[in-house]
Amino acid sequence: LLPVARIERSTGRPVVLVPRAALVDVLVDALREDGSPDGIRTGVPEVYVAGLLTGHDVVVGADGVRSAVRAQRFGPAARVRRAGFTAWRGSAACEVDRHGEVWGAGVVFGATPLPGRRTNFYVAVSDALAAADGAGPPSLAPLRDLLRGWPDPVSQVLAAADPASLLRHAVEDLRPGPARCADDR
Repeated sequence: LLPVARIERSTGRPVVLVPRAALVDVLVDALREDGSPDGIRTGVPEVYVAGLLTGHDVVVGADGVRSAVRAQRFGPAARVRRAGFTAWRGSAACEVDRHGEVWGAGVVFGATPLPGRRTNFYVAVSDALAAADGAGPPSLAPLRDLLRGWPDPVSQVLAAADPASLLRHAVEDLRPGPARCADDR
């Protein structure tokens, strides 16, 4: 698992895991407290970026691997490709005392805390092993079978996992990555 104490000792700073939605809220609130105008918007669907730049000082394109913002500002240089594994993500109605990742042959399990004594988890599985889940809705059964015997918190989280929260998707990345990630504003 993540060696939190060692990281904190070496950096002199605490390790803090924050859900993405909470991070966005904190950043927006900080901008507003800093006197930024009320024109801060999040969750804007695919848009014409040049039009956004006309009316805003900064535009952040955090719209995923198939980013419309990146394509409009930097062109098609970076290509999306299958990364060779499948990921399941979900949440569990339990609180665990250790967070981070556990690695095995062709499998990575990760856990991060959520508010309300819940845990966010993910399981990344090489495509060769992922075929066991089939093409239907994602299921916890193959994950529990695959990770049987792994150390806690793996079994604890999977036992308390909410099947309704489970998502499964092929993982994609950019190859080659963009030469730059910022342009003007």
